[in-house]
Amino acid sequence: MNAAITIIIMIAIGAAIGGVTNSLAIRMLFRPYKPIYVGSVRLPFTPGLIPKRRNELAGQLGRVVTDHLLTPEGLQTKIRSDMFSRQLNEWVTLEMKEYLYSEKSLSDYVEKWTGLKDSRGFLRETLRETLDIKWEEAKHRHADTPIKELLPSGAVHQSELITKELTQVIMVKAGDYFRSSAGKQQLALLLERFLEGKGSMVNFFGTMIGNDRLVDRIQPEVLRFFEDPGTEKMISGLLQQERKALFEKPASSAFAYVDSRAAVDYIVETVDKHVPVMERLEQPLKDWAPAYEIKVLEEWVPKAVQKGQASIAKRLPNLFEQLHLHDVVKEQVDSFSTARMEAMLLTISGREFRLITYLGALIGGFVGCVQGIVVLWVV
Repeated sequence: MNAAITIIIMIAIGAAIGGVTNSLAIRMLFRPYKPIYVGSVRLPFTPGLIPKRRNELAGQLGRVVTDHLLTPEGLQTKIRSDMFSRQLNEWVTLEMKEYLYSEKSLSDYVEKWTGLKDSRGFLRETLRETLDIKWEEAKHRHADTPIKELLPSGAVHQSELITKELTQVIMVKAGDYFRSSAGKQQLALLLERFLEGKGSMVNFFGTMIGNDRLVDRIQPEVLRFFEDPGTEKMISGLLQQERKALFEKPASSAFAYVDSRAAVDYIVETVDKHVPVMERLEQPLKDWAPAYEIKVLEEWVPKAVQKGQASIAKRLPNLFEQLHLHDVVKEQVDSFSTARMEAMLLTISGREFRLITYLGALIGGFVGCVQGIVVLWVV
């Protein structure tokens, strides 16, 4: 009986010593938070291991996170995975559906995201400023450039054909005019002015013969003149000569005749009235956007998600370098109080710490049992 009590007491003492020792060792990881001095002498093991090594712990934790846990390669694999692609595609699709059937207009969203209140007016003024800038740039850049070099491809040849057609029109219209009564009256007026300028003698003969008879004789000659192929060739040559001379002139000579302000205003007003997006800026999205639902959700969204994934994955290594995650983790850990770090580690590893305490008690009890048996055997 005494032997059993002795062994039980030895087991209890050994278990208590083992459990208390391990529990104390665990607590000494965190406490005391600050060094304790007796006079000028600092007591050993103060502060605790973690408070004493917190800077090293923060740096090491940062390296562990960036080198082994949160790596560009790991995130790239996640971003490129089919599951992530499906999830991202579903999320973007749901978000786009909300926008397509929204009561708000594009202008409302622009104002919400950028603070710009008059989107339509902003686009008008931006277009106006852009056209003004481009016009001034073109004037300076092409001031000495021949006009023909600024014309679209085939425009010079087309102008040549138009000039030939214009010659034929002039011949026909001139013949029709001088064949008409108005043309005959014009010939009479021209003849009268001609005779008045030639002196009294010529004027006397004109009066004797009669203006009407002279006009009747001149009119057929005028008509034959405009029906003569030689006349057509002459007029065509003159027009072609003027056309070529015009095209050889520097562009600055043409710019002088262009009212750039009126032209820009006309373009801006035309775009504002006839380009659908300008009107739809102020219309609720639900009034017109659903017509594009299939195209947006089945074509644009998958392509945008795919390109977005590829772009993000490609830029991740550079992004990690710019973020300096090692320093971010280190600074965050450094900012924790020792009590918070203790609570965090105990939350994560509290069960394991308790098991270590129990294991110490178990080993201590076993050692006590062995000691009790040895003592009884020796005695």
